[in-house]
Amino acid sequence: MKKLLVLFGLCLQLAWAQTGTVKSEGQPLPGATVRATQGDRILTTLTDANGDFKFANLPPGTWTIDVAMFGFAPQ
Repeated sequence: MKKLLVLFGLCLQLAWAQTGTVKSEGQPLPGATVRATQGDRILTTLTDANGDFKFANLPPGTWTIDVAMFGFAPQ
């Protein structure tokens, strides 16, 4: 199975936003499922055509981000 590379960026607006790019072998991976988890709270989004994703207005605290796509090992 191929591995995914996830690049993250943080920015502070009114609340925390988490953005990043999912790549495989240096190429953007569109349509990957990206999940942010904090306790019982789970937010999910998909990467766009450029492999980019964004979670807007995440409350402060520790979040776990994971990425999944058919044919790839979870990261």
